[in-house]
Amino acid sequence: IEVDILDISLSYSRYWDLGKNTSFAVGLIGFSSWPENQPYDQYFALGRGQVLVRGYEQDLIEGNQYVLFKSTLRKQLFKYTQDISSVMPFKQFQKVPIALYAKVFFDAGYVENYPQYEISDRLSNSLLHGLGVGLDLVTVYDLVTRFELALNAENQLRFALNARVEF
Repeated sequence: IEVDILDISLSYSRYWDLGKNTSFAVGLIGFSSWPENQPYDQYFALGRGQVLVRGYEQDLIEGNQYVLFKSTLRKQLFKYTQDISSVMPFKQFQKVPIALYAKVFFDAGYVENYPQYEISDRLSNSLLHGLGVGLDLVTVYDLVTRFELALNAENQLRFALNARVEF
């Protein structure tokens, strides 16, 4: 089967160091895909990877267009580096950093549903948002373990735990 699809994605992010180990970051992502009618395996959405509204981690919201806004205010609670050179012969692994950040966040997103696709329309075509608090544990190679509690637009309180490497 021959499939011709055009996807366009634009993103913008900004980070501010507010001093005293505090920072603020915002990001905006827009996505559009043509034609509107596509094979199901080509559907894209919010909810894959980190492209999601926090508070909707368990949901896949399908559509051919979306916009996503994310914002986070973080405060470093502590930072520590453990020297393990006595047991680690490789220089690049001799120091193990550990940092803990407290954060508050607000995300908002909107997904336009595919035409005549009613299987996945519960969350599309409506403003989604999540407001919450969390802790980020950052360690070796910027591995971040996130503990987040969010209240979403459906008044559901959701907890999420995930780990990933930041780039």
